[in-house]
Amino acid sequence: AMLGDDAGSRRLAAQLALVFDVADRFCAVQDRVFVDCLAALGGERKRTEEAQQRIQKGDWGYDGNASFEDGAFQAIEMLGLSSLEGVESTTAEFEEGLKRLLELLVERLDEGAGHNALRFLTFRLDFNNYYSKKHGQLA
Repeated sequence: AMLGDDAGSRRLAAQLALVFDVADRFCAVQDRVFVDCLAALGGERKRTEEAQQRIQKGDWGYDGNASFEDGAFQAIEMLGLSSLEGVESTTAEFEEGLKRLLELLVERLDEGAGHNALRFLTFRLDFNNYYSKKHGQLA
């Protein structure tokens, strides 16, 4: 209702869809990191329980010097390093997409084609002026 059927409105709608898509992909990356960390912790807990059972039988608990904490943190660190790239790339893509969306909103408002709701949306998307300060004055 706030957007018309003109080219500027279609660009805004396409950019908004892109921002939503990136946000959805970021949530998927975050979910994967969480699941991987839980799996790593679960695997380390199982190895610790098995080591305790071996100790109770009079055998060595571990073959090396690894402990639950060391192994879990190493596994999480490896997962974190592999996941960091996905988090960083989707974060950068989101920031760029939101910056472009804000620019398009400002253009629409400057053209006089903007509905008052677009002005409030622009304010709410950058209410603390983070993007305006980071990328120069947008509005």
